[in-house]
Formats: sequence, structure tokens, C-alpha cells
Amino acid sequence: MKNIYLEKSLGIDIREESVSLTLLGKTFRSIKIIDADFFKIPLLSQDPESSEKYFLQKINGFLMKTDAWPENLAISLPRTHYSFQSFELPAPDLKSAHTMVKFELARHFSSNIDNLYFGYHVGKIKENLFHVMSVAVKKEIAHYYLEILGRLNLKPGIIDVPTFSNVNLILSQFTEMPPLSAVIDVGPHGIELSLLKNRHIDFSKNAPFHDPDFQRGFFQTDLNESYYESIAQGLAKIIIEQLQYALESSRNIDDEESVEMIYLLGAGPYSPYLAEQIQRETEVSTSRVGIPSDVSDDSDNGFSNAFMATSLGLGLRELKRNEMEANLLSAELKPKRKKHNIKITIGLATAAIFLLIGLFVNKIIHQNVTMAHLDQQLAEVKKQAELLQEIDREYDYLGGFISTLNSIENKYPSKLPILAELSKTLSRDTWLTHIKIVKNNMEISGYSKTASKLVPIIENSPYFKKTRFVGAITNRKEGEKFTIRTELQVKP
Repeated sequence: MKNIYLEKSLGIDIREESVSLTLLGKTFRSIKIIDADFFKIPLLSQDPESSEKYFLQKINGFLMKTDAWPENLAISLPRTHYSFQSFELPAPDLKSAHTMVKFELARHFSSNIDNLYFGYHVGKIKENLFHVMSVAVKKEIAHYYLEILGRLNLKPGIIDVPTFSNVNLILSQFTEMPPLSAVIDVGPHGIELSLLKNRHIDFSKNAPFHDPDFQRGFFQTDLNESYYESIAQGLAKIIIEQLQYALESSRNIDDEESVEMIYLLGAGPYSPYLAEQIQRETEVSTSRVGIPSDVSDDSDNGFSNAFMATSLGLGLRELKRNEMEANLLSAELKPKRKKHNIKITIGLATAAIFLLIGLFVNKIIHQNVTMAHLDQQLAEVKKQAELLQEIDREYDYLGGFISTLNSIENKYPSKLPILAELSKTLSRDTWLTHIKIVKNNMEISGYSKTASKLVPIIENSPYFKKTRFVGAITNRKEGEKFTIRTELQVKP
């Protein structure tokens, strides 16, 4: 049975040398992983042109394969582009703390706040004292990635912080947590380490590292176990050193406090070996973060926790409530759409259906009563004049014939006026390579200098309605290639 999704959401985790995607669908009862992918890309800093081209080809291929252009899109950018700052903020209550944060951020970042997109999380430490975890990214960096995605007509609604996305994934699965725990996310070019104190991020640090042997094993999953075990042993030592540094650097963690739980994300094929090695050397329970219980997974969709945990957390941002929600995207760049409560919508729709049924039944009864009176009057007239019966039969025949002609006209509108209207509507820098008209539907394909402007132009014509793009707009040497589908209507 094919699933019916009330809403779809796509999470894209962009890193220096890899990209992971997770497409989710929300049903009435649960959230399902529809499809997922992970691929390596050339470093954008070394070869931007070929990297961007490959990046776009892979994402476009994913969207075409799944035949999904989700209304919700959340992305995260490479870790090295984020700037982290944490500080304590005295305030009478949480609402006041949120109001004060925006004034405090300007003095905690070295760059001018006007040149940054930022987000933050506020956690209560004790009465009248709050801990603020703030993250910022330069606007020019964000615009660079937004421009690339814009070539596929993808407009993110959220630029999330990978740290928050990972922590939300953990908090949604573990209602009971020790007072102090560590979150470790291992990517091909770095380790992100965060400390959770009483379910709040107290410290976060990104530690880049360049190990060709580790990166070789990360992207090549068919090596023998001894290779992964050997690399995992060395990597575990680095992680433990970074963990010790984090504990010493945090101002809110006392010397007598210790980490009681370690959550591991990422690490690719090293994941099971690394978790075992960290637990052996630290003697602290180490758990590999899995899929939340309210998310169902199909083993055929290609999803892997070891590669796509962050993109899963990103995809869940628009489908469920999270404990830590930050969006670095400015208000003017957020897509203008409203979120609707599905239960209220269904309730109103049900009420409307019953109302329509009542009106329909009432109309039928009224029509039946009217028809009964007319039949009675007609019978009396027929008794008086047989000639009028013949006229009546002829009238009924002509009326049915006219109705049939009108129906044919509505269902199969003349093509010549449609084509004439289309030639007048389209701009001179647009030409068509394909026109297909089936009943009241028309599909056209071709090239244009500015294809994105065609839908509103066609929609303004009285001959067309419900005009939309099919698939993505792609750049070709002839221009922007497009496919548009619309419904035909008889001009009044």
C-alpha cells in the first residue's frame, strides 16, 4: 500500500568533503524515512567549479529519483564556518533572557553582528541565571550555499546548527540522562565534541584533523576489520584528549564532576569499532545514536546512522517539536508559508464535507418535489393536446443534443485558440520544443532566457489555470530548460 504523506521534509548536511541527505514523510501516525543518500564531493575551496557542478548533479539526481520536491528544507553548513560562543546571562525569567540575548550577542563575536547570521539556545542554570549557547556564520558564506541550492529551485527554510541537530536527535530518544554526558560527532575532516549538563549544551568545540588513512577508510567501506580497528584505536586517543580539554575549558563543570555517558554519531564504517574502543579506554558507557522510536525506517532506502544522523536530525526540524530550535536564516530569507495544524484542518474539512452533503441532499429533495409538480402539470397538458407531446419530445431531444455539445466543448477545447493565446503570452526569448494537449491539460517544454518568470505570465491568461513547473529548471547552452503543466479553461 502506498503511503500518503501529509508533509515532506528534506535534511541536507553539507560538510567539507561530503554531503548526506535524508528525505522524511509525515503520515497520520508516524514519520517515515522515504530515502537517503551520502556522497563524497571534491573540496569546494580547491576546485569550486567542478565541486559545485557535482554537488548539484547529485542532489538533483536524488530529487528526481524520489520524485519529491519537499516543501520543508533544513540544511547545515560545514563545521569550520560556524563560530561558537557561550556565556552566562542573569535574568528574572526565560522570556526576559531571550529578550536580552540579542543585545548581548554583539559583544561576544569578533565580527560585526550585522555581517553575521546567528542563532542561540538558552538554558536555565539556576534561579535568575541562564546559560546561552550562541552560534553565528558569516552572511557571505550562507549566501554562497543558498545561491548554489537556488540553482535547483531549492529554498531552505532553516539553516540549523549541526550541534543542535545532533543533540535534538539524542534528547528525543533518551528521556532519562545522567547530569553530565558527552556528544561526539565524527566526520571525515573533524570531530565535534559537546558537553551536555542537565540536558543543556554547556560546551561545544570543533577539532579539525587531516588523516589520509582515516579518510580513506571513511569513504571506502570494503576494507578489512583490522584496518578499521587500528585506525579507531588512534582516533579514540585523540577524542579522549579533546574530551579532557573540553572538561577543563568549561567554566560550569567542577573538577569532581565526570562524564557518565558518551553518545557517538557519524564515524562511518569506524562507528562500531570506535564506540567499543572509547568505552574500553574511558570505562564510560558509549552509545551509538540510532533512529528515534517515532521514526520508521525501510532497510531498502539506503539510510545509515553512521553517515546520515545529522541530516536525519535536520529533516525532523519541521516535522516535530525539538528541545533546541535555532534558525540562522534571516526573516527576509525564510520562505513565506504558514504551518497548519493537521487535526484542526481535518476537523474543519470533515465539518465542511457534512455541510456539503446536507446541502446536496436538501437540493435533491427540493428538485424531486419540483419535478413531481412539473410532471403533474405536464400530464394535464398532454391530455389536452397530443401535439404538444410531440413538441415536448423534440424539445427534450434538442436539449440533450445541446448539452452533449457543450460538454464536448468543455472537455475538449479547440486547440487553435489555445495555441494562438500561447504564442501571444510567451516572451520572445522563449521557444517551445514540445506541446502536449490531453483533454483539459497541457504540457509544454522548451528553453527560455528567464524560465522562472513563465508561470506567472501564463497564469495571468484567462485560458490557463493551476500552472506549475514539472521537475527542476536546468541550465543549458540554449537557455534555461523547463517543463510546465497547466489546465485549460474555456475563455468566458
